[in-house]
Amino acid sequence: MKIVPDTKQKIMSFFYFFGDIYKMLTGSFLSIFVPRTCSDTNTGLCSLRYNIQNREPIHFCALITNCINFCVFLLLFCIEIIREYWCIKNLDINEDKSQNNLDVEIENYPELKQNLYKINLKYKLITLICIFSQILNVSISLIDLFNNNFSLSSSGIPMLSFIFLVILKLKESYIASTNSLKKEKVYSAFLVKKIIYNEIDKDIISLSNIKR
Repeated sequence: MKIVPDTKQKIMSFFYFFGDIYKMLTGSFLSIFVPRTCSDTNTGLCSLRYNIQNREPIHFCALITNCINFCVFLLLFCIEIIREYWCIKNLDINEDKSQNNLDVEIENYPELKQNLYKINLKYKLITLICIFSQILNVSISLIDLFNNNFSLSSSGIPMLSFIFLVILKLKESYIASTNSLKKEKVYSAFLVKKIIYNEIDKDIISLSNIKR
């Protein structure tokens, strides 16, 4: 069975979506996944179960912040996947045409242009909210970690790697959302190559011609 380009793009977006979920899970729940020392264990490190069940006030506050931050990122992912599927349905990628081609074509489809602006605006706003949320989350998580047996030798590298993965994701989302909104282009949020949707989907053009 031959897979059409739209289906292939949806499958690729689906896999990258779950890869990002893993990054945000570890990057949000720093109070759980960053190792900390516990002298009463065989390994000398606190278990995940202990980190989850620990109800010390500062740690519990950090856990709540972690949960809120992850929920905010889930909202970002929902908007990204909806935006990506909308683009796959309504737009196409044509390497034989310039990246600015969509600017010209979309002028003939005012409703499509308005919907594109709205979805790019939502994407930019949720990205900014996620950046603020992650800064707050890291700050409170660090207070908790330093207050509860934080070991720079065993915890420093994992913590930095978790935060770095989130920073990379937020950077990609910020660039894609800002450029899409400012330059009236549509940068893909999931596909590996920084693809730009640069023409109207042929099905949309055919449907529009029929209505005319």
